[in-house]
Amino acid sequence: MDNSEITEKLENYIETLKQYFKVKLIVLFGSYAKGNSKKYSDIDIAVFVEKDENEFDYLEKSALLLKLVRKIDVRIEPTLFYSEELKDYEKASFVNEILTTGEIIYQN
Repeated sequence: MDNSEITEKLENYIETLKQYFKVKLIVLFGSYAKGNSKKYSDIDIAVFVEKDENEFDYLEKSALLLKLVRKIDVRIEPTLFYSEELKDYEKASFVNEILTTGEIIYQN
């Protein structure tokens, strides 16, 4: 899959996500961000959303992220984070790794 096709699929997915979540930041990470993807590589993205106590819990939100992927491309692998984690992450954390090696593809 070429970069323009990936970009189009991610843009479609982002627009879909915005209908269901208060998306703050989406970061492409993994092999596509590092430029060493293969033919069957998944497309790793970190999705940071606003936490809303009146909505779904974490597992339900994660399940919805995956359900919405099926409409676009199953190679997209979203990982859910709450936007609060952007403030409180530790230097050795997974969030730090994503933010330092990834590529921001959406920010609100």
